[in-house]
Amino acid sequence: MAKKTDFKLGPIRLLSAEVFKNLYDGVMGATEKIEGERVFVERWRTYSNHYDHFILVEIGNHEYERARIVAREVAELVLNLIRLAFRFGHTDDIRIGDGFVWEKSRASVYFDTQSAPQFSHASGPWGSILEEKWQELHDERVGDHQAIVGSLAGWMASGADAGSPILERLRYASALIAEAYSEPLDRIRLVRLISALEALALLPREDKAHGLALHSAWAGGWGEIDIANEIYDAVRSAYLVRNQIVHGDGPPESLVMQAFHRLEKHLGRIWLGMLHIYVLIYNRDRPKHIQGLRRAFGRYVETFFWNPDML
Repeated sequence: MAKKTDFKLGPIRLLSAEVFKNLYDGVMGATEKIEGERVFVERWRTYSNHYDHFILVEIGNHEYERARIVAREVAELVLNLIRLAFRFGHTDDIRIGDGFVWEKSRASVYFDTQSAPQFSHASGPWGSILEEKWQELHDERVGDHQAIVGSLAGWMASGADAGSPILERLRYASALIAEAYSEPLDRIRLVRLISALEALALLPREDKAHGLALHSAWAGGWGEIDIANEIYDAVRSAYLVRNQIVHGDGPPESLVMQAFHRLEKHLGRIWLGMLHIYVLIYNRDRPKHIQGLRRAFGRYVETFFWNPDML
């Protein structure tokens, strides 16, 4: 429903199809007149007509093939910010092309007791229900945190300090969140979200359920004890359901979705808190390896809960 989107954050620009075409149709039209290029322009137009938004990413210091990979990572990072702001019910159909994209035409067949085939067909399109004013609501929900996410996106796109364990963990966690929100299977979606939190929380192997819940509560509590307690319970419960899934115990769908929604309610707070802690570590410690990053995170995470302005 959003037709006039023009959203800028760090090195990215998210445009509605209408705005994108107004900006670039002229350039594409000129290219179409060049001998041998017409077929490529026509194929792009046919392909792009399936999508209602486009993300442009300004990339530096990357060769072409790597730039494509990094641009996708940056795009997913910013989409994660939107996903976490509006949550799964509104954003489960936000998917980047060439990924987990819903088909606009679906067909299926089953065989009845007489072995006769029974066909069904459904057609789209499906979309995420965000109205025209979504940017204003996004600003209200995310507020000043947009700047820190924009900075991270700029760091990822710049190609600088590529070996940093901080960047490696943040990129990996962001990729897992993106995969979770693009995942069609509820059980695997929960597994991916827990894995994303594990990647950020940098825990030792023992007592993962308690440790992950505690680190998540400190990072996402932002000084509010009641919220921190809710986060602890939600993360610990979700982790235990996750264990049932990965160990083949087959928890019922209702339990999986209950655990997912309890966790997702606080996921944005946790993720942004973790991000702030990583920025603190970058500014103060600049660790060169994962062991140093783990030690630094362990030093700061509880202090951050009591003093979230410590940056």
